[in-house]
Amino acid sequence: MNPVKSFGTPAPAPAPHLGMLLGLVRRRLQDDAAHAVRDRGLRISHARVLGAVPGLADDAHGIDLATVARRVGFTSQAAGQFATDLRGRGLVEIRVDPVDRRRRLVARTRAGDEVVRASDDALAAAERRWADEVGPERWAVARAVLEELAAPGLADLGGTTDPGS
Repeated sequence: MNPVKSFGTPAPAPAPHLGMLLGLVRRRLQDDAAHAVRDRGLRISHARVLGAVPGLADDAHGIDLATVARRVGFTSQAAGQFATDLRGRGLVEIRVDPVDRRRRLVARTRAGDEVVRASDDALAAAERRWADEVGPERWAVARAVLEELAAPGLADLGGTTDPGS
């Protein structure tokens, strides 16, 4: 007699939850963007901070570090550390706010603009690949749904889902 009891066939694995699916998709996107910045000795976090900072041509004054921190979901201290590192690499300028000398304003340099362009190009290429993978119509719907779901958060950050803005 066999002492091992059989409980039948194992139950199928549960479908992955939404958080897992979104995390896996985000990881793919970050991997694509990371290639664009890694060659420059940067991490994806650097690109996130750079993307939240206006270029000198866009806003001659820059934005304060608290706004940068809020836009990327960092603490003000972490955003300040990244900004200091990026300044050392020549990618941002940090100035004292002439109106409130306690605040520091950050703006991207031309070199920082180049990094953001490279990262944006990598993200756009990822979107094109995904549209090829799932079909352009399905991708357009998926992206529209993501924009709709993200709209409240973008509004909180002062952002927009309007690609023309």
